[in-house]
Amino acid sequence: MILVKSRKITAIFARTICQTGTYWDGSLCASMKTFGDSCKAWKIPCDYSLGLRCLSDGEGSSCNTGYGGTKCNCIDTEYWTGSACAPKLLNGLITDHECKCRQDLGLEWLSYCSAYTCYTDFSPDKACSCPNDEYWIGEKCVDKKTYFDYCVESCHCKENLGLTCQNYVNGYSCYSTFGSGMKCLCNYLTHWWNNGPKNCVNKYTYSDECDNSCQCREDLGLSCQSQTGNSCLKQSGNGNKKCDCSQTQFWDGASCVNKNVDGGFCSDDCECRTDLGLNCSGLLCRCSANNFWDGTNCIVFFKVMYLFEKNFLVAGRLITLCKTIIFGAQNMFSSEFLKRINELVRSLITQFNYQFN
Repeated sequence: MILVKSRKITAIFARTICQTGTYWDGSLCASMKTFGDSCKAWKIPCDYSLGLRCLSDGEGSSCNTGYGGTKCNCIDTEYWTGSACAPKLLNGLITDHECKCRQDLGLEWLSYCSAYTCYTDFSPDKACSCPNDEYWIGEKCVDKKTYFDYCVESCHCKENLGLTCQNYVNGYSCYSTFGSGMKCLCNYLTHWWNNGPKNCVNKYTYSDECDNSCQCREDLGLSCQSQTGNSCLKQSGNGNKKCDCSQTQFWDGASCVNKNVDGGFCSDDCECRTDLGLNCSGLLCRCSANNFWDGTNCIVFFKVMYLFEKNFLVAGRLITLCKTIIFGAQNMFSSEFLKRINELVRSLITQFNYQFN
């Protein structure tokens, strides 16, 4: 404390000669009050050169609270460094106490909390950060964006709901193109936005009931449809649609694959191209009785016989074919027999087409 002890000078004169950092207390020049000292406006002033103000509890920095009367304190947006008031810290800056963060801007004193932030791991330190459901826009923390809001990066979206920041990719989603820019969206392959619980949910797989195709795993070949006779699924009792393969495909346990044609292995008719006349017989896709496979579909055998009779050039081969059929009747399930029939018929068809073209 610097004291001016001369009693001969007047108070007015004394005020003019008090050095910087001191004030006239009525009888002498005394040091201005520092951080945490009691003060009284201009009568007992704080050292303004250090950024201090005479404030009551709650008016000043959150780093110094719980006192009565008025004390020298930093303003709310600053904190005491030990020697002076300094601006509180902004986003992403490491500190040793929460009161040093700009809490008025939404910042909290946090370690790395989860993957749902725009921050890396601060451990073992903590930093001034926005909470997990907010992000920093350069001047304050704001709520993260929800479904279909425009965004810049994924941490700006509510990732805890399954959203990420994406461009429009393709039709494997429940939204149409939105032009340029990016939006907070569900994973277009595996998830869709459910307005009920307001979050991204897993897309449905085979046989699950659905409302539209974007709810199904379209990347696996599924679409939302009513079941027909060609489907391996049965129509649901309530008439609801299901995620199913197209009419020319069936579910193999992992994805939709093409249905089998003549000679392909099967366990059910629906695994064969029934639309071409094939059915599952003896674990193989075959044409029904009195029909044969011409390489494209099943055709009626006797109709072909009738047409062939009109052409004498192939009569000899028809006789051979008939003999073969009679002989093969004794070995109806012989694969060799079926192979011979197929070869002969194809040969006849080729000659028949040649004669009539």
